[in-house]
Amino acid sequence: MSSRNRKTQSKSSDVIADRTTPSAALVSKTGIREVILSLIIVAAVAASQANGLKGVFVFDDFSAIRDNPHVRQVWPLSQSMSAPRETPVAGRPAVAFSLAVNYALGGLDPKGYHVFNIAVHLLCTLLLFGIVRRTLLSPRLGMRFSHSAPYLAGATALLWAVHPLQTDAVTYIVQRTESLMALSYLLTLYCAIRGWSAVHRRAWNAGAVVSCALGMISKEVMVSAPFMVLLYDRVFVSGTWREALRRSLGLYAGLAATWVVLAALVVGAHRTETVGFALGVTWREYMWTQTGIILHYLRLCFWPTPLLITYDSWPIAHEATRVWPHAVAVLALLAATAWACRFRPSMGFAGIWFFIILAPTSSILPIITEVAAERRMYLSSVAVVVLTVTGVYLGAAWLAKRLALPRSTVPVCLGALVAVATALLGQATIKRNRDYHSAALLWTDMLAKRPNSAIAQHGMGEVCLNAGRSDEAIRFFNRALELKPAFPEALTNLATALAQQTRYFEAAIYYREALQLRPDSALVCNNLANALAAQGKTDEAIEYYEKALSLDARSFQAHNNLANALAGRGLFEKALPHYVAALRAYPDFAEGHANFGYVLEKTGQKPEAIAHYQEALRLKPELTMPRARLDNLLNSPPPRQ
Repeated sequence: MSSRNRKTQSKSSDVIADRTTPSAALVSKTGIREVILSLIIVAAVAASQANGLKGVFVFDDFSAIRDNPHVRQVWPLSQSMSAPRETPVAGRPAVAFSLAVNYALGGLDPKGYHVFNIAVHLLCTLLLFGIVRRTLLSPRLGMRFSHSAPYLAGATALLWAVHPLQTDAVTYIVQRTESLMALSYLLTLYCAIRGWSAVHRRAWNAGAVVSCALGMISKEVMVSAPFMVLLYDRVFVSGTWREALRRSLGLYAGLAATWVVLAALVVGAHRTETVGFALGVTWREYMWTQTGIILHYLRLCFWPTPLLITYDSWPIAHEATRVWPHAVAVLALLAATAWACRFRPSMGFAGIWFFIILAPTSSILPIITEVAAERRMYLSSVAVVVLTVTGVYLGAAWLAKRLALPRSTVPVCLGALVAVATALLGQATIKRNRDYHSAALLWTDMLAKRPNSAIAQHGMGEVCLNAGRSDEAIRFFNRALELKPAFPEALTNLATALAQQTRYFEAAIYYREALQLRPDSALVCNNLANALAAQGKTDEAIEYYEKALSLDARSFQAHNNLANALAGRGLFEKALPHYVAALRAYPDFAEGHANFGYVLEKTGQKPEAIAHYQEALRLKPELTMPRARLDNLLNSPPPRQ
């Protein structure tokens, strides 16, 4: 080959490389700027989230953690990666397993769970920093942002990380479903980006596929990740769909295969009572309602108040005419996204990112218990922050050029603006985190903002019930039922409050009403059985305890209560296996150890009874029954020979 031909071929190869991969010199060089920016991000996340460590379990945390028997063991995985139906972690094995690990390390101390959530949020932020930096240095954008990319990426990650809108996914423990999914989503994209510019691509591609699979078992919103990786490739790397598929067909086959995992989980129908088309809200009504909610989300990005833990009082739009201004605005945003995809593909990518990540929850599939939730913006808000930061930067640069200002004016002014915005948003996050320091604070705040929220009324009722103020609790539960008559949790807790006042007959009535709404609830069956037992209706109580166990064989409460009922009948031998089952499901159940010890004592197994009395007192020193029985056993004279 001639020297001229070799030069021509080399030049052609360089052109192709420049079009399909980011500049290696710009992208791979991580200098002191990137390290400093990363440290600033870490410090900002730590400062804004530190007081979140004082948060307590609230709302759905109880069903997903405290009352979930599956979190009490890490092995076997078939147990720790499953969860009771209709709970927030049902059908999300990765999240369920993470809760089991937290429980193994710290039991029911909320601090460990908060540490995990903050760590996930920090990793998401650092991944976002890396993705935005590499994107701004890509062939499509590198010429414009080559010198400012690290700073714009740092500003984006910083503002996104400290925004109070993120507290729903970070401070509200069980909503790690959203942040874990987001971590997998961002890691999938990051691994793919690194793979496109790497000499040895297989490891990065494998990382992308594994991350995508983990996301699919964290939350269903992950469904769009394979498409978004392909779209990123088309817009920022390859330039055409054909070229993207030609160069990375193996990657996309692997990513698409993870849909099978998600499909298997969805077929399991873990939340049929809250999600679906047969729950009283049509797809049109839900879609019309979502137009107003999407605009509300966007407003919260720029003016984050009021922040709510639940949107149950948001009205369903039964007629399109009532929301037509919202619909027009959303259609305009969709049209702008379509235009940008044609003429400004990088902006179009951001628009599609926003809408496609919201689509599973904010389109046509009714989620009747939560028509809106701030955590749904956790990942979608990335697009809003990116467009805002880059838009302000480009606008400021254009203005500075028109006014002939010094080149240093723009970075100095924008740096100051980002610092002020970070401080204000961080302070708002700290303030919002304080609401999670107790259930009373959270529900008081919620009632002040939305007094017609049935869930908030119910939440305050639970606060009063747990404090022993049953009269106040009953008033709150009744108000919740006025706002939402078909509210099984409120019926259950109203019955519990009545039982607390020894009004067992009335309590049984409300438990039966709750059971009509939730016939597969082991908890309600157990509570109804307790009310019946308190009325002396032991036979009927035993039937409901057995029904509770048929619905949830791992319910330690039902096992313990059934054993107590059998022991009360003198059927000690039948009671013993149920005590064993209760303690196997919940080894730290102090009352269970005390009750088991009593029956063991009655059956002549005194050494074993002593051991269980001692374990009960180790777990709960304030228990009086095991202390009295233990003193009696240890101090009684030995039997005569």
